[in-house]
Amino acid sequence: MKRSKPARSQTKKIGKDENPLPPVTEDYISSLRGCCKGEDSLVEAREREHREESFAERRWNRRAR
Repeated sequence: MKRSKPARSQTKKIGKDENPLPPVTEDYISSLRGCCKGEDSLVEAREREHREESFAERRWNRRAR
């Protein structure tokens, strides 16, 4: 079976004087914080994951005895 060549990337090359990133301002940082918000905060989500991992680990250790 003959393999086809992978498609070339369609990305634009950036010149030396071009900056693809927006300037980092207070408004930009605030908008990033806002886009990450959902029902739970990231801290709450991580704490919940940690509790679930700890619970699963304790349960696993009890089975191993």
